Amino acid sequence: MIAWGIDATNWDTSVDYAFIASDPNYDPPDERFLMTTWHDNESISELVWFACNGTNFGLHEFRDYMFILIGEDTAIESELLTSLRDVMSG
Repeated sequence: MIAWGIDATNWDTSVDYAFIASDPNYDPPDERFLMTTWHDNESISELVWFACNGTNFGLHEFRDYMFILIGEDTAIESELLTSLRDVMSG
């Protein structure tokens, strides 16, 4: 989970806490590991590049991504879509 924007660090922390609480002993197994990062001082293009290029590790090579935009900022939406097209085209 990668958070960007207002209160990005709070989103990151909330997901971390929810993940830990998903196990009755507060110790989820490694195979359910959830990596979280926040990017409050980066551009949208940097965020998209990181999401598509910086999250593969070990045997995990992701090909499908989901970006969720909360709110109705058309400028951010446009920049996100442009950045996605740029990164995915090479």
